[in-house]
Amino acid sequence: MSNTPSIQEADVRVWLEANPDFLSRHPDLLAARGEASAKVHQLGDARLASMEKELSGCRKHLDHLLEQIRRNEEIYNNFHHLEMRMITAPDLGELVNTVCHDMERIFAIHRVTLALSNGMDSPGALLGSQVPEALAQRLFLLDQETVKQAFGESPKVLIRVGQEGANRERFFGAVAGDIRSEALVPLFAGPPVFSGPLRMIGSLNLGGSVPSRFLPGYSTDLLENLAEILALCLHNVLK
Repeated sequence: MSNTPSIQEADVRVWLEANPDFLSRHPDLLAARGEASAKVHQLGDARLASMEKELSGCRKHLDHLLEQIRRNEEIYNNFHHLEMRMITAPDLGELVNTVCHDMERIFAIHRVTLALSNGMDSPGALLGSQVPEALAQRLFLLDQETVKQAFGESPKVLIRVGQEGANRERFFGAVAGDIRSEALVPLFAGPPVFSGPLRMIGSLNLGGSVPSRFLPGYSTDLLENLAEILALCLHNVLK
């Protein structure tokens, strides 16, 4: 066991106070201390810079989420106002013009039209074989076979891009050549409006002038909700 007495911090302090010129006679001790302190500061600065970068990233992500929420709220409100205008439309002409022109204006869609099946028990059958002249390029009557060929046995929102869009003139009339992508939203009727099972009576047709306007994976929930209300409105104005 060593007999060397241990030196406490207080002893060093007392000794330095008694010898104030010690550190000035040994500046190398101060330099070493300064280098260690500088390294500590460098590490602190690096950590601070990293935290500031992370904080900036979080702020950008939050701003993006808030902007997305704002856009979604705006889209929802636009759909809601459109649905209210549809419900209060007094006749077929006002209803078709509201749906087509308002959707084109509000959602920047190149062309919006309606197609109705002229099959039995469909609202389109109430028009006979003649569409009012004022609606000739907005409302089209289709036979049930054409509707079935377009949508298949299990109708759901149909997205078609480029050359996939067969028989576009049936759904878009004279402007079919301008359409590069489309979303055809089926219109259904069923209880309690009509007796019997739910069945397809036509479609709401959205046409884009560029291939990227409507693409597979496009969210269609709000469009489907609007189509449900539109089917009811069509029944009310054609009954």
